Amino acid sequence: AGLIQSDADDGVAGNANNPLRTVRWRDWYLHGRWQRQLSADEALKWSVTLEEERIADAAVFTPLPAITLDFGGRGRRFNLEGQHQVGLGEGLRLVWGAGYKQDEALSQPLYALSTPVVAREWRLFGNLEWRFSPQWLLNAGLFVGNNSWVGGYTSPRLMVNFQPWPEHTLRAG
Repeated sequence: AGLIQSDADDGVAGNANNPLRTVRWRDWYLHGRWQRQLSADEALKWSVTLEEERIADAAVFTPLPAITLDFGGRGRRFNLEGQHQVGLGEGLRLVWGAGYKQDEALSQPLYALSTPVVAREWRLFGNLEWRFSPQWLLNAGLFVGNNSWVGGYTSPRLMVNFQPWPEHTLRAG
């Protein structure tokens, strides 16, 4: 958990478009992780994060005192992810999991909306690792997801690693 807060002076004296003012920035977060080792080659892990950032940056527009210039806003994020790692036999290991994230931003001056702009994303991933000899490792993975703004996406991966000496690895993918 953490909290950061800053009050800083900003603007220029006598400048109606950028008047003197105090800008307040505040950011807090909570992060939790639970992990359980089920056996020598199997583990579960869950993590959750909550975060919020707020900026208060408003000043009276001196040529028209009825108008307040407001450059403030708020952003929030919620992220949840689960992962399962399991050994499938001699030299074979699998990691797979899923996650969900929601981001929202609220800023009248940036978005001209009084409600938050929200983006949601879910994702699934899997990675299979096969050590078929002491010096060779094959790694294949797939990451798929869907974002509420841009739609679905997929990212495959295939890598081969060769370790000629204990301190050196050559990788191609």
